Amino acid sequence: SEPWTGIMKHVTEGSLVCNDFFFPLAGVFLGIIAYLNFSTSNAVVIGVQCYIAAFHTGAVFTHLRVGHHPAAAAAPGIFIVIAFAVLAIRDNF
Repeated sequence: SEPWTGIMKHVTEGSLVCNDFFFPLAGVFLGIIAYLNFSTSNAVVIGVQCYIAAFHTGAVFTHLRVGHHPAAAAAPGIFIVIAFAVLAIRDNF
């Protein structure tokens, strides 16, 4: 609903430089990624985890670059740690 409501721009006080369609598209992509995360193919899961780590690394740097409190970077940062944990588990089995 971001393109019509502008809730994320309101919450972030307009500090993020994202297009209005960024958050809905990101949600669609992350939904597809969540589905693919349950694949039986190790290659698919490794690719998915790399995407998750890259996506959330971008979010960490964006929060820091626009001057948000450093704790704001912790929210997406935890998903980077989880992605690497899943990679480690999946790589060993």
